[in-house]
Amino acid sequence: MKKYMELILMSVLGSVTFLVGVKYSLNEMEKQIEVWDSNYQEINDKVAAFVKVSDPKTIRSYVKQLYEIIDNMTRLGKLIEGGEELDVAIGQYTKEYKKLHTKVVELLSEVEQQTKDTQSELEYLQGTTNSNFSKITSLESVIKSQEQKLITLLAKKEMMDSDLQEVQSILKTLKNSKLSKYFER
Repeated sequence: MKKYMELILMSVLGSVTFLVGVKYSLNEMEKQIEVWDSNYQEINDKVAAFVKVSDPKTIRSYVKQLYEIIDNMTRLGKLIEGGEELDVAIGQYTKEYKKLHTKVVELLSEVEQQTKDTQSELEYLQGTTNSNFSKITSLESVIKSQEQKLITLLAKKEMMDSDLQEVQSILKTLKNSKLSKYFER
């Protein structure tokens, strides 16, 4: 009896140790997955920013603006050589530069906002998709359950129809027999 108690005690102790080890491993795995997820999000954000910057339309726009700046610089050089219109040209160049700088800042902030909006929409859509998937799974199990109940009800109905036909047959036989006078009222 003592050996059985020792065996049971060792089994319980071994099981508890195993379960604690599994729980610890799962917690460590969750931490690692969170680290990987944050790294993925960071890389995803950088790739999205790169894709936006490397867009051919954006590059063409920047090149066009650079050509305009080069043209303006060429005109400015000519104005400096002329000497009299230097102050006017510098004033116009400064205004144009400020406008371009403001546009670039606005474009960059707009790109950043669109990236954030897209990311939040993606997260929302992922949550909605997961929610809808679980609802569909739940509905499928309810439909299967209802199908089983319907099949059972149809089988019972068939049995009841069979019993009803049998009772009608018995009643018809009784009506046609000599005992029919006792059943009529």
